[in-house]
Amino acid sequence: MHTLDSRFLSRTDCFSYRFATPGTFCYDVSPLPTPSTMDDFAIAVAPREGTSQQQHHVTVSRVDGALTASPARLEIALGDLVTWSADSSVTAGYAIRGTLGKAAVDSAAMHDDSVYTHAFGLPGTYEWADANGSGLRGVVHVGEPKALGKAGNGHRSEWQRALARGTLIHVRGASAEPAEVSIQVGQTVFWAVQDAPGITITDVSLLR
Repeated sequence: MHTLDSRFLSRTDCFSYRFATPGTFCYDVSPLPTPSTMDDFAIAVAPREGTSQQQHHVTVSRVDGALTASPARLEIALGDLVTWSADSSVTAGYAIRGTLGKAAVDSAAMHDDSVYTHAFGLPGTYEWADANGSGLRGVVHVGEPKALGKAGNGHRSEWQRALARGTLIHVRGASAEPAEVSIQVGQTVFWAVQDAPGITITDVSLLR
């Protein structure tokens, strides 16, 4: 599963993560994170206000020896989520990556038990393909949300500005400031390592 895990970071490194689903995500900052020494920090992710946010699912399968996506083309609204996963026919690894440089559609290595979710924050047509060159590909067309009329333009503009700003967390040693952050779905959090010999930022669920 695609989860919050920075791997090794050292001084002046910066790690970013875009949160695609609502909820509270607890993480730890530590050179060698273990359940007995963890000090949890939290990211509270609120759903986007003023919309009826939808989640769409793309299934990756192996058909006649080739990886295919179903559906290969999606029509979604601004702010909707798209989740990619594979069925049991997929035995080789793959990776979802945007082909036109728009939006940060870029998964980690994926397998049959992996899930990758992305929130689309700008209208447009986004082509994606397997970064491993298997020929797997698809298109996501993002339109304006039907739930928003003229009265919703303010909500949309505010959310787009929030996506552009992002949120910065300063890491010093094994501490993160601020320790608790509240954001909206689709927003990116940046961790800037200012003074640490070597740390990881890891979802607490991976450590228990």
